[in-house]
Amino acid sequence: MLFQTPEFGLLLIATLVAFYALARGHRLSVLAIASLIFYAASGLLDFALLMATILVSYGLSKRVQPGGQKWPIYAGIIMLMGALAYFKYSDFLYDSLNGALTNTVYFGRPSFLDTVLPLGISFYSFQVVAYLVDIYRGRADHARSLWEYLTFVMFFPQLIAGPIMRGAEYLGQLRDLKGGTWSDFRAGGMLVLTGLVKKVVIADTLARFVDARFAAESFSQPEAWIAAALFGFQIYFDFSGYVDMALGLARMFGLKLRQNFFTPYLSRNPSEFWTRWHVTLSEWFRDYVYIPLGGNRAGRGREAFNLLVVMALAGLWHGAGWTFVMWGVIHGSYLVAYRFWPVEGLKRMVPLRPGLRDGVFRLLAVALMFNLVMLAWIPFRAPDLAASMEMFRALIAFPGLGEWISEAKWIVAIGALFVLHVAEHEARNNLPRTYRVWSRVPSAARGTAYAAVVIVTVALSGGQQSFIYFRF
Repeated sequence: MLFQTPEFGLLLIATLVAFYALARGHRLSVLAIASLIFYAASGLLDFALLMATILVSYGLSKRVQPGGQKWPIYAGIIMLMGALAYFKYSDFLYDSLNGALTNTVYFGRPSFLDTVLPLGISFYSFQVVAYLVDIYRGRADHARSLWEYLTFVMFFPQLIAGPIMRGAEYLGQLRDLKGGTWSDFRAGGMLVLTGLVKKVVIADTLARFVDARFAAESFSQPEAWIAAALFGFQIYFDFSGYVDMALGLARMFGLKLRQNFFTPYLSRNPSEFWTRWHVTLSEWFRDYVYIPLGGNRAGRGREAFNLLVVMALAGLWHGAGWTFVMWGVIHGSYLVAYRFWPVEGLKRMVPLRPGLRDGVFRLLAVALMFNLVMLAWIPFRAPDLAASMEMFRALIAFPGLGEWISEAKWIVAIGALFVLHVAEHEARNNLPRTYRVWSRVPSAARGTAYAAVVIVTVALSGGQQSFIYFRF
């Protein structure tokens, strides 16, 4: 059930009416039932798997105590990661092993590998793992009831693609469902409309051009760069659009979810990028993989190894394929290079006065990081490693001036998308001022703008393209 469909609109309206019509003691039940209905629409098998996951993990969590026995945590992790590995990675592991053995051992593909990836399994599995570990570490308390735990795991605005919430920041909100104020409704509505525009108007429009470009058999240098940049903006507006809608919908119920994006293409270095892109996933890998591996506490060699391993796993989390592993390793290499590269020393070598030097260096750093991130999106989007390598070869080919001139309109379009990114950054960093300016617009004009967005969104949503991160 996609956010931009009439079915979801009806579910949302019914849930809001019931939530505010009933006494506060019944509001948790309203959210739980709405979440059950929402996920049941994805299919019986997906629903059954999620219910089994919730029931078993809830039972195990009751046996987890701060500093107590670890076996319930291990049992929960094995169950969750085992299900994730089977549904998401069994085909990948089989094909990789079969290819490595040059078909000398495996002749027929087993029928039990014919699986379909359950919707949202990567997200809710990680959220439950964090819940179990945080209880053991004393950073979160137990859910007070199965109903509360069920809502924590499968709250319908954020169930499918996050953000990945922690028990310490979320369970308390579910116990105090006072509801949202009119200010919350207004801000939430703006976030939902913003997300719809990002997804339906921008991301889905870009998708048609991105699909066509990545389907090409050969590329010129400008074609390869433009394809990568267009996809970079497509996936950003697609995923951040979902998050904006999730945050807006939650706010209508008086709940605050974590923001997952802070205009990441304005990052100056790889480390900053991962504090601005898919923030809750970055923090999950930091807290539950990188730090347990030793982090940066065991010397530079081990730190570099840990960074590469974590980013390779982050790539594999996104998809069962070597292209995703390559994407992760590329970003891991960026992080390693940045950690051990004397950036400040290079900055001091620029022969400009300090204030001007810092400004110029920042612009150059943002431009460099933007292009590095776009380059890394190539294997993420390409259908296979061969196509990725073909595009990488095109990137270093000697171009003719005419090839770039023929792509001038797309260069302008990418520039416009970047300007829109900067505008979003300014609006987000000055939210009170943004809301204040918007509130001064005559109500008739604001209502017309809202109606226009809804009409355009409905008109463009006929294809009902799912969010990119629904695949992960």
